[in-house]
Amino acid sequence: MRHSLAFKLPALVVAGVLLSTATGTALALVTGRDLLRQQAVEGTNRKLDGYLNGVEQFLDRAREHLALTAVPLSPGAVGLEGPVLKDRQAVADRVLGTSSVFEYVMLVNASGRPELLRPAPLARQQGTLSLAQHRWFREAAAGRAAVGDLEVSLATGGPTVVVAMPLRDARGRFMGVWAGGLKLAALSGLGVTPGGTQARESHGYVTDRHGLIVAHQGNPSYVLSQTDFSSVPSVRAGLAGQHGQGFQWDPIEGREKVAAWAPIPDTGWVVVFASPADVALAPLGAMTSRLVWTGLLAGLVFAAASSFLVARSLRPLRHLKEAAVLLGTGDLGARIAVGRRDEVGLLGEEFNRMATSLTAKDESLREHAAQLEQVVSQLHAAVAQRDLTVEELDAFSYSVSHDLRAPLRAIDGFSAAVIASESDQLSVRGRSDLERVRRATERMGRLIDDLLRLSRLSRVPLTCEAIDLTAMAGDVCAELAAREPTRVVTVRVADGLVAFGDPGLVRVVLEQLLGNAWKFTAHTPDAHIDVGRVPGEGHGGDLKPGFFVRDNGAGFDPTYGHKLFGAFQRLHTDAEFEGTGIGLATVKRIVTRHGGTVEAEGRPGDGATLTFTLPEESPA
Repeated sequence: MRHSLAFKLPALVVAGVLLSTATGTALALVTGRDLLRQQAVEGTNRKLDGYLNGVEQFLDRAREHLALTAVPLSPGAVGLEGPVLKDRQAVADRVLGTSSVFEYVMLVNASGRPELLRPAPLARQQGTLSLAQHRWFREAAAGRAAVGDLEVSLATGGPTVVVAMPLRDARGRFMGVWAGGLKLAALSGLGVTPGGTQARESHGYVTDRHGLIVAHQGNPSYVLSQTDFSSVPSVRAGLAGQHGQGFQWDPIEGREKVAAWAPIPDTGWVVVFASPADVALAPLGAMTSRLVWTGLLAGLVFAAASSFLVARSLRPLRHLKEAAVLLGTGDLGARIAVGRRDEVGLLGEEFNRMATSLTAKDESLREHAAQLEQVVSQLHAAVAQRDLTVEELDAFSYSVSHDLRAPLRAIDGFSAAVIASESDQLSVRGRSDLERVRRATERMGRLIDDLLRLSRLSRVPLTCEAIDLTAMAGDVCAELAAREPTRVVTVRVADGLVAFGDPGLVRVVLEQLLGNAWKFTAHTPDAHIDVGRVPGEGHGGDLKPGFFVRDNGAGFDPTYGHKLFGAFQRLHTDAEFEGTGIGLATVKRIVTRHGGTVEAEGRPGDGATLTFTLPEESPA
């Protein structure tokens, strides 16, 4: 019974209804959670605004009170000693008497030594201290009101932050700095309700430019221990000058929080207000419970009703099921008799159309299979024809080489014989002409060799492996130097040049490029040849490693640079530099077979740079 459609379809309907209900409930929960998260972020942002306003007012009061001490000295004052110091002491006592933000006020002379400390007297050793290296002193000496970093209080020995303002005489000369140590306990107490739960839940805190805690509503001990909060994402963003809000992981307390933060300009401070995420999203639990129970009840009621209706509708399908079994045996000629026009009848018509379509597709597949066999046969024939063409090309190349070399050898031999036997009777011009004939036959022989080598490059199989280009280039340069021991050429090959390719073919590339550099620097007094790696190639994305061969020789006109890599294309005459015009065409074909590219840059008289790319490692 459980395998019948009469059982499966109602069960499927019930499962679908329950799944839809569960999906709707989940979507509602996600929507509600997103709404709660948004509300939590907005609420935290509003709390940050209030807390930030309080911190800024605290700093403003500190600046206003300290400004009372910065009254210019009288024109006759030449220092901070004597009556001037006594007068400043009275000023400091008045400030401390009216201020709730300072734990001490200090007067520092222009050289950075303390002259006055109130309310506690200045100890002897404190008078010898130099505070000139403190940032607040340097900024105040430059004429700006300054807020320093977290440091040790001269009055209490605990942590404090110094606010400083410059002291000048009536003529505007810098005489010293008034500095006040902030009461960080008072700053930590901003907005804290005695006996409240803020210390355990939501709280605001302030850090200096290094991320050290300056004030903390929830745990003032962080200030005493000078805890570093720079690893907290909100503090890190604030230190970078960014405002923001959102959910984030707090590594200090090891829990997720919703936080809002903002930097205070010209202080280096970052103000943060944060709440635990589980506290901010506490209403989500009750909402989840209500939605789950409501959705479950509605789903069960709807599922029961749907199951009853589906069970009644399935009764006429039994006959259709028997007909469908016949169709499923693979007899594509089978059809179903349709005797009704309701949904079951429409389903029967669809079965018949499906059988007709399957029959047509089966015939089409058979036709395509026959066509595919024919195409495969044609491909085999094409491959065989290609192999035959390659064999014929090899035979032609050998024939051309043999048939051309024989008359060339004859011309060269007879010319040499005439020069040897008739030397006394030959005129200077006749002897010169015969020498030109011999040189032409020699050049023709080299040209034939280069053409045969170029034609074979496309058919030689690649045997690729890791290649030490530094060592290979050194060997090629040593061979070139051995051929012309009288030449002085400075060759610099970079270390660590490594590529992946066919060693024999890559050596041909280096022989051609270095041979050209050696040849075209022949008329350069201070010849230089450099082999190295192109910066930036081979280390990012799909780029292959790039290498270059650079010389300071004859160079070439960049207008005709596109001709360099074509066969028989030369930009210099034989009288200037000998050659066949095949070398760079050979280089391009080898580099292309490795999947690389080759380019040339140069100017007449300024040398040339040939750049090529090769794989850095074997493709996976």
